[in-house]
Amino acid sequence: MMHHTSHILESADRIAAQGSTADCLRELRRLSLDEFALVMYGMPDQRYPGLSAALPAMASVDVQRQWTGADGIELLKQRVPFLEKLRRHFLEITGRRLEGAQILDYGCGYGLMLRLMYYFSDPARLVGCDPWERSIRLCEEAGIGCRNSHNSRVRASW
Repeated sequence: MMHHTSHILESADRIAAQGSTADCLRELRRLSLDEFALVMYGMPDQRYPGLSAALPAMASVDVQRQWTGADGIELLKQRVPFLEKLRRHFLEITGRRLEGAQILDYGCGYGLMLRLMYYFSDPARLVGCDPWERSIRLCEEAGIGCRNSHNSRVRASW
């Protein structure tokens, strides 16, 4: 990453260590989406203990490959352009920005897109839902809130 990102990461790490995930994410959103995705992909990171405690851990390379056929930078190269299109189309269709929106990821799998959605909204505004119990378990183990669509009802109050 570039030099400017280290200042943002150090600042976000200090903020996260004080216990404010929302403020930590606000600081991280000063990064580009590409840079943010790299940070999320790299969690936990021993250089940033505050961030590592506040942000979800990335799934293992084996899980990534089994579920998506890719991992690492290759996987992010596929997902980040999708998020840019999603942001643009959301604005075109709804007239609202994706930033701050309540977001449902149905079929969240191990939570990759949920992690990346932290760029747009705080975790409390994100809902992951999946019919497979293993998906829910992986999300919970990583620190992502998720619901099993067979056992829970998702109430949309938005």
